[in-house]
Amino acid sequence: MTNRFFTASMLKVLLNPQAWKFAGTRLGPDVRPVQHPAHRRWMKRHSHSHAHREVLLVLRGAGQHGLGGKVFPRRPGMVCLLEPLESHDSGYRTAEESDLLWFLIFRNQLVVRLLAVRRGKPLPRQVWRLIFTEEELGISPDQLLSACAAGDGTSPALDQAALRSAISLLITLTVRRILSMDAPQSKESFQRGIISAVERHIRETAGRDLSLESLARIAGYSKYHFVRMFKKHTGRSVHQYIDACRAERMAALLKEGYRISAISAALGFSQPSAFARWRRLRRRMPWKWKETRISAR
Repeated sequence: MTNRFFTASMLKVLLNPQAWKFAGTRLGPDVRPVQHPAHRRWMKRHSHSHAHREVLLVLRGAGQHGLGGKVFPRRPGMVCLLEPLESHDSGYRTAEESDLLWFLIFRNQLVVRLLAVRRGKPLPRQVWRLIFTEEELGISPDQLLSACAAGDGTSPALDQAALRSAISLLITLTVRRILSMDAPQSKESFQRGIISAVERHIRETAGRDLSLESLARIAGYSKYHFVRMFKKHTGRSVHQYIDACRAERMAALLKEGYRISAISAALGFSQPSAFARWRRLRRRMPWKWKETRISAR
């Protein structure tokens, strides 16, 4: 089978799900955490979290991957689930070398990236990236994993089996879709899709636990290129868009009768005083509030 997305060795891993080994705080015991002092020290300076799920499939190479405060050995065929807001590695140690397939899972969109991590290179090379809608896949990736991740608690083993099956199905559906593509996605089409996914992500989180760096990482671009691209496709700066989402979420929560302290926490402000300063600034510049008001697209 020839294609422009995967090498023969990658396909050998991809098309043999029976040999996949699962790792993560909600999975296992296929891959057990290891003691690795050097990686633990590195994790202290290179960890982050975000509000969406991700799935990692290792296609080639070896190394370590930090997740939930633990270190897992990275080997071909390892599948790792990263839960929302779960701390995990941000970047890769320069002594490692791997080819990694990443799945970024949003409510009704899925971003797939092939990254090449090379020894001595501080940043991975993005070999290719694709974005799929729920309609294209025939299933909502987020709803699929959310339903299986919830479980009912009556049988942990059954809950774990359901989650494993969901991840396997998601990867299989995605790879099948990729291999059946007649033409590559255009640069413009991908950019529109990824910015749309970022917009939904900001709306759903109302700016909570977001930073410009984390949003640029989701998009797969440098921070400065992402800022320009976001402005081009939305007509607003990233800060304006986050501000507008926070304003609309605050209005909705006030209408529902939430206390100010609860609203402050829901919007991701570190202290109620910071939330109060933000509200005062909004009142002083009502023109800016009106200018940045949004509606879901």
